[in-house]
Amino acid sequence: ASPSARNDGRNGLPRSPSTDSWSLAMTAVKGYPAPCCMKAVSMLKRSIVQQTALEKQYIKTGLPDMRPGDIVRVHQRIKEGDKTRVARFEGMVIARKHGNGITATFTVRKVIQEVGVERIFPLHSPLIEKIEVVSRPKRVRRAKLYYIRDRAARVIRKKMRQVAMRSVADAPSEATVEPAAAAPETSIPDA
Repeated sequence: ASPSARNDGRNGLPRSPSTDSWSLAMTAVKGYPAPCCMKAVSMLKRSIVQQTALEKQYIKTGLPDMRPGDIVRVHQRIKEGDKTRVARFEGMVIARKHGNGITATFTVRKVIQEVGVERIFPLHSPLIEKIEVVSRPKRVRRAKLYYIRDRAARVIRKKMRQVAMRSVADAPSEATVEPAAAAPETSIPDA
């Protein structure tokens, strides 16, 4: 068959009936007549309902209202060998993603010894013991604060330039260095 005559959905005609359940369910969703896919659609709906019931079991309640720009302290349980400890990570929330469901995450950034460190935490992870909002800015105009990465890098480059300029200014210049006094000539007697 010629490429223009096949029914693959790209030429405005409905796709040819397929045997896998996903394509059958999608043809039913798009409104194409597919009486044989009603079982697949009901299976798809049932799996979505089961998934949300499972999610409800793991979603945490009582989380603080975190927004980008907030300084937060995240207490995370870490297992090392057979011991567990709680590690704190304090920094600025630069992004929240994936809504408030079970897949929700937030990104925290902090600077350690002039090196930026970012961690992405799952919001409803059982390993996170608590999240504290340390401070909140007056106003943040962005939902994602990724520009802070560039701003921090710019500040570090500026500091490095200042340190380099100071070291050049502190080094003695060649004009001020006095030449070493010439040693008096000694005559070697002829033997």
